[in-house]
Amino acid sequence: MKVVYGVDINYMMAWRAKEKAIAMLRGGPTDGYRKMPRYIYMLNQVYPGSDIRIHKALDNEFKYLFISLHPMIRGFEFCRPVLVVDGAHLSGPYQGTFVSASTLDDTECILPLAYGVVDSENDN
Repeated sequence: MKVVYGVDINYMMAWRAKEKAIAMLRGGPTDGYRKMPRYIYMLNQVYPGSDIRIHKALDNEFKYLFISLHPMIRGFEFCRPVLVVDGAHLSGPYQGTFVSASTLDDTECILPLAYGVVDSENDN
């Protein structure tokens, strides 16, 4: 940095500056949840006939999201009758579980059928 830009900073200062710049460009986690209605609107425009649902609590707090796009729904009729469901826990400021359902088509390729974010894998 000193040779190229004439600035003498240590590694930690450069790291913090990079993290701050990325946060300014991408926004924080709350910004992503605020953009969710626009994302759903665009998915409905591009993939009409899709099954997309978002549920919020009374105080406008995000609860869950379910997305199954129309091409995925139509493709299922040409697939094997085996369904794989998987979940991955989300880390960070907002906890939850990302869930997905997929299957194999006739050419052994994975076809995602639906995905979503829920508060937990089960309610027990």
